[in-house]
Amino acid sequence: MEDEYFVASELSLLVLRYLNEEALSVPAIRRKLLAYPRGSRMPIRIWWEVLDELAAEVKHPDLGFEIGQRAELFHTGVLGYMIAQNETVHDALICFQRYQSLLHDYGPLVLEEKDHLLHVRWDYLGKQSTLTSDKVFVSSFIAVAKKLAGGLQLAPAQVRFQQPQDIAGANTEERLGCSVVFGAESLEVSVNSAILALNLHTQDPYILEIMDRQAQALWSDANKQNNLLLTVENTIVNALSSGHPDADSVAQRLNMSRRTLHRRLKDNGLNFHEALRNVRIKLAQLYLADNQLSLNEVAFLLGYSEQSAFNRAFRSWFGQSPGQYRTKTF
Repeated sequence: MEDEYFVASELSLLVLRYLNEEALSVPAIRRKLLAYPRGSRMPIRIWWEVLDELAAEVKHPDLGFEIGQRAELFHTGVLGYMIAQNETVHDALICFQRYQSLLHDYGPLVLEEKDHLLHVRWDYLGKQSTLTSDKVFVSSFIAVAKKLAGGLQLAPAQVRFQQPQDIAGANTEERLGCSVVFGAESLEVSVNSAILALNLHTQDPYILEIMDRQAQALWSDANKQNNLLLTVENTIVNALSSGHPDADSVAQRLNMSRRTLHRRLKDNGLNFHEALRNVRIKLAQLYLADNQLSLNEVAFLLGYSEQSAFNRAFRSWFGQSPGQYRTKTF
């Protein structure tokens, strides 16, 4: 069933932005979008339905592109926050691939580098999305990538759509600035692999606000006079987004050996396991205070691959489940 698949509700904010900027009333469509507040999930069937109804209303041949080009990092939901923790485009794409299901779970993201091109492919595993929806995803991907690269003009080398060509949208190649193939096996965007080395430039106000609150949570009284602990904790936060918050990964990010990291932590009365636990405890309290984040998203943000693992750890810290803590505290 299609209802088994979902998209992040933040995508509804992207469509609402289009409606507001184009001064479109469409109350029935707005009601459907507003039924899914930030932090929730929208059935992909409803997402397609909204786009089809809007296309029938505005009769714009390139509606998907018009919506997608307005995308900001926060329109990807909590995934955007995790992407912002990375230093380079390469690291951000690995993070995107790992946590793609937070944006939609219709199919995994596949990355393949070949012949100086990076192929970003959404593998729908024999299923097919709608052309308007895929145009939103492609143009959103390109718009956000440009912002992360500091506004550089990152025209893709090629885009491939599963669906037959839409005759009404005949200027697809002109809109995307590259060759376009229709009737392909998968939705795919190919870009020059040279962009992988570019540093990220995150200026999204919503994402920066979250990161600022996170920094304040880490900047505890205990750390004010200890630059080493603060540096290690900040590095652990960055490692959490990659799903590898282990001592080897953190030591590598700090340009030191694992042995040196352990020795320096020991000099401060800590071991790595305790430092990681301390970071997770601080951030868990911060994230649970934000009702826009689901418990599953909080688990991902803390580097847990499953919510059940987060639940067990949280009970060991506070003697209650994350849900009970959120209800009683906030």
